Amino acid sequence: MRGQRVGMAIRALALMITLLLTGACSFPSTSASAYSVPTYVIVTLPPVTTTRVPTYTPVPSETPTPVPTDTPPPTKTPGGGPTPIPPTAVVEYLPPTPTPTPLPTDTPWPSPTPLPWPTPIPPEGAIGPDFIPPDINPLTGLPYHDPLAATRRPIAAKVSNAPPVVRPQSGLDYADLVFEHEAEGYVTRFTAIFLTYAPTRVGSIRSARLIDLELPVMYDALLAFSGASNGVRALLRSSDFSERLFEGVTTGPPIFTRDPSIPMPHNLFLNTVELWTQATAWGIREPTTNLHGMGFNSVPQDGGSPARRVTVRYGATTAQWVYEPGTGRWLRWSDGEPHMDAVTGRQLTASNVVVVAAQHVSTSIVEDMAGGVAHYSLEIQVWGSGPCMIFRDGLRYDGVWSRWNRTDMLSFYTAAGHTIYLKPGNTWFQVVRGMDQVTVE
Repeated sequence: MRGQRVGMAIRALALMITLLLTGACSFPSTSASAYSVPTYVIVTLPPVTTTRVPTYTPVPSETPTPVPTDTPPPTKTPGGGPTPIPPTAVVEYLPPTPTPTPLPTDTPWPSPTPLPWPTPIPPEGAIGPDFIPPDINPLTGLPYHDPLAATRRPIAAKVSNAPPVVRPQSGLDYADLVFEHEAEGYVTRFTAIFLTYAPTRVGSIRSARLIDLELPVMYDALLAFSGASNGVRALLRSSDFSERLFEGVTTGPPIFTRDPSIPMPHNLFLNTVELWTQATAWGIREPTTNLHGMGFNSVPQDGGSPARRVTVRYGATTAQWVYEPGTGRWLRWSDGEPHMDAVTGRQLTASNVVVVAAQHVSTSIVEDMAGGVAHYSLEIQVWGSGPCMIFRDGLRYDGVWSRWNRTDMLSFYTAAGHTIYLKPGNTWFQVVRGMDQVTVE
């Protein structure tokens, strides 16, 4: 029996050897060429972005109340508001006369969604951005030098910057905030925000632009302007602050007056005292919101790099800011000349200069016909977020501006989400299409 099993095994082994030798049975090769290793390409998809589109809900007019007597505007002294620069202030270098250069064409860029930033601990001495004490001006971070200022809404005044005959303008030296933005034809125009002081001559006052659908809402302000194109006027009258509009061509004296020594249409001027008085009569003088959003600290935070001169090119005009170490302020030039104020006789200065890059979109609204060519209104989208540069105390900070709700001010953050604090005092905003318009030295 055992021999039979051994014989069967020997026969099976012989059969297998035979099959192998004749090729009837084969095994797959294990060489590397028999296998192909799949290749995986990792594709990073862009983040989903949203663009915030403002909505406008009309607000009904309020019941008029009796008109009280307003307090005359205070005399600007070194003790309140921004530190004045004496007329004799001179810096050791003057900017060259610039040559206008064309701006880049409109290139849409998306606004990123809000980041889940951590809530940092405010540094010692910081004010805001989430809470501003009631005795502090939320636009400057300084104490109110006049308690009356805390009881009134800010005024947003539309001031001309072209042609050069409008310079020097009146009253910009008294503004808490000034926004310089591109208008049609690559010239610029200002929206100046007043709260601390009540100058009786501001101007020259010119027509509103689409950006003025946003700025008065940010600061809960009254809007003073000479007029508007049909398209912009229709949007203003249907806006959620339509009861706070003061249009020069329909309002007239004593709020708006014309200076006969200056050619029209550059001779319309605003009296802020009279405007606040009329706002009281209409029941819209007192602020309705607790303004906040900007942070202030007298001590510069870490992370800034030295900067002594900032040049911003708009095409037909150039703004330049030069840091003056002796006063800790930035002095302004326009098109190579010191930019003066006709009321104070001083060169315009700022505690902070903030460059804000925002998308500019051409619209179908015709602002004017120059030489038979239509110039269309620009929608400057100061909502969502975008890049910014902040200049204070001879330092530059790069960051991100944000405005996610219609009633929000612009707020400023580092890439890590920490607040960038402004120096207490007045601020000029240079609104641009892109940072390629800016040179920093």
